[in-house]
Amino acid sequence: ITPVLQDPSAFKLIIDAFVARYKDKNITGNVFSSKHLVVESLGLILVVVAAVGGIESRGFIFASPVALALGVPFVALRKPGKLAWGSVGVDFRIGSGVYSKGRLEVREGALKNGDNVLIIDDMIGTGATLVGACELVRKVGANVVECAATVELEGLGGRELTEQSSPCFVLLPNPGVTCDGSG
Repeated sequence: ITPVLQDPSAFKLIIDAFVARYKDKNITGNVFSSKHLVVESLGLILVVVAAVGGIESRGFIFASPVALALGVPFVALRKPGKLAWGSVGVDFRIGSGVYSKGRLEVREGALKNGDNVLIIDDMIGTGATLVGACELVRKVGANVVECAATVELEGLGGRELTEQSSPCFVLLPNPGVTCDGSG
């Protein structure tokens, strides 16, 4: 991921590819939500309630510019204890051993019942974090449109696990990176 971020042209290509895929998707939510106003005197109607959720931390790097380009809010799906206000969270299983549990949290009120959300992370490894993110979005009453990542770490079954919870899109499905670091 780091080499892509160090090359503005490559980074822009990735963001543009995500935007092209999602610009016509139904990433919208409840019309006339309390978060938005109708300003008829100016000819503006601000009624879109939608979001792109980014998973901490490298998911933020890709999700934020996609949300900006789509004209929808970015919602941070954070590791525990990082939010200043009240939060809603879910615990999820990553695997076995000492680091077998994960937790994601979202600020209370960041997503509304019925909102359609695109979830973006930098890569898919085991898929457990994306599945946890889907569970969190659904816990607050929102819908997952799709999960997306730039690359997939092969050999861990992450896409298959994620697809049990949500449609899944990987921009570069076979970048030649394996779970043993070869490639």
